[in-house]
Order: sequence, then C-alpha cells, then structure tokens
Amino acid sequence: GRESAWSMLASNTSLEAAPGGPPRDLRVSPAAPPARAADLSWSPPQRPNGVITGEDPKNARLSV
Repeated sequence: GRESAWSMLASNTSLEAAPGGPPRDLRVSPAAPPARAADLSWSPPQRPNGVITGEDPKNARLSV
C-alpha cells in the first residue's frame, strides 16, 4: 500500500440553532382561587438543536 506523512488532527463543533419544533405536552391548569390566571407547563421539543437556556411564554387572553 501507499504511505503518506501524518496530518494534523482537526475537529469542529456546529453552532446551536433554534429548537426544531414547538414544546410538547402543553398543560394548562387553573391557578388557585381567587387568582384569575392559569399555570402552564410543558416538555422540551423533540429536537432541541442545542441547550435550551430559557423560555419566553407570551401573555394570551383566552375566553372559555
């Protein structure tokens, strides 16, 4: 076989990206009275594409 000189070792890491989908298992439960609010909980997306360092839920008004 053929031989060649040793080469330098190279490695790389790709950058993180936004999650590949929405949160899963969204659960809404009423807050304790007399509060007019709800508690939200959820699981991370199936493809987080990196470390999720925080969430930013937005306020929304629901009519029931």
